[in-house]
Amino acid sequence: MLATMRLFEQGKLDIDRPLQDYLSEFSIKSRFVNNYPITARTIMTHHSGIPHDYYKDWTSEVPYTELVQNLQNEYANYPPNYVFAYSNAAFSILGHTIAKVSGKEYADYIRDELLSPCGMQDSFITNFPPVDAPLFSKSYKKGKSEILYPLRDIPAGGLCSNVLDMVCFLKMLFAGGSIDGHRIIKPENIIETLKPQNEKLP
Repeated sequence: MLATMRLFEQGKLDIDRPLQDYLSEFSIKSRFVNNYPITARTIMTHHSGIPHDYYKDWTSEVPYTELVQNLQNEYANYPPNYVFAYSNAAFSILGHTIAKVSGKEYADYIRDELLSPCGMQDSFITNFPPVDAPLFSKSYKKGKSEILYPLRDIPAGGLCSNVLDMVCFLKMLFAGGSIDGHRIIKPENIIETLKPQNEKLP
């Protein structure tokens, strides 16, 4: 969400314009007469109508960018801007948009524009966390250590972090978007991000 708002304040992405203006290959079928467009704002507030998840290849090393093609054959669950419905798939589509607009791979953009300036040196984006990462906790199943499965939708859940790094992130937010002399985002855009959205909708 913060990455989207950075692009917004740089004038590169209007959060209220149709997402297809930035990601032309994105489309999804609809059975609804409501023709309100899917936008970055409707995705960030979980009012896009895009299905919760797309499970085929969900736990695989298939790149998240494949999702945009898969959704072309699917139907929206709701018309946009109609009702709150959480969607990992939508956030992956938004991550694809961030990569396309910024001209960087999603993981690189998050590292360069957010994690590194915030001092989050032990945080990273990945679909398959390396087992030798110095601070990475192990996964267990039935009492035995197990290798973690990969995750396709890294914009929705690919951030690996720790408490100390997340403290840096919170310090930046509480300081109005700055940390250690680095301006990450303008205070007014933090306020816009945190204020209630879609108050008149279910």
